[in-house]
Amino acid sequence: MPSALAAALPRLLAQAPFVPLGTSGGGVRCVGRGPARLVVLPGLVGTADALAGLGEALADTHHTALVTWPRVDGLDALLAWLETVRRHLGGGPLAAYGGSFGGLVAQAWLRHTPAQFDELVVSGVGPPDAARATKNQRLLPWLARLPMPAWRSLLGLAVRLSTRRVADRDVWRAHYGRDVRALTWPDLESRYLVSIGIDAAGPPADAHLQSWRGRMLVLEGTRDGVARGPQRAALRAVYPRATFHVFDGAGHGMALEQPDDWLRVVTAFLREAPAR
Repeated sequence: MPSALAAALPRLLAQAPFVPLGTSGGGVRCVGRGPARLVVLPGLVGTADALAGLGEALADTHHTALVTWPRVDGLDALLAWLETVRRHLGGGPLAAYGGSFGGLVAQAWLRHTPAQFDELVVSGVGPPDAARATKNQRLLPWLARLPMPAWRSLLGLAVRLSTRRVADRDVWRAHYGRDVRALTWPDLESRYLVSIGIDAAGPPADAHLQSWRGRMLVLEGTRDGVARGPQRAALRAVYPRATFHVFDGAGHGMALEQPDDWLRVVTAFLREAPAR
């Protein structure tokens, strides 16, 4: 029997039309009609459609937008585009979820407009890192020389490795495989430029975080090979008031590896939000 996340994906694709926002390829699919607003940000590859089950589980409390990244020329352009997502949901404060690359973007969005966030949930991520920005800026011209078939092979291998302990692996390998095959170098370049901008800007300032009245949940996997121990420790230092939940035995793809527990933890946190 498929997990709630795997079962929700085909329903989303059949019932929730893709709504383009702007002319850069980005847009959203929306689930639920609750009074609160939730934006779900995808990782480096693919869309947030894989987490449609979260929108279904919160349908009575949240209006959830599942994001497809636009192609932009840097962090400022992406932050401006994310404001169009917020306005699409009716404006006002919202909650955001982001895993991996999406977790970096969520931190940058919080840094840019902290007053717009009631809750923030991030998983499988460390804080922005200035040294990584310098490294990626230096590597970017060389990365552009790698042919897309080679990129797709590498990313396809990453998908297979990250789903090897996933019960619904065939569903997710097919889903992410389609995304990998559709990927172009301008898509990847856009996300590298955004990542460089996030790392160069750094995490939210202490003063911003001390005045921020929102709530934050950080999800960690003990076997995460991307957000390793030092990165997770650094994130705890940046966000000391956050709530932390550790998935024992989970890797970087903890939502797919332990979908029932992941869904329970995230929905419980978001449903416990103070009345708006």
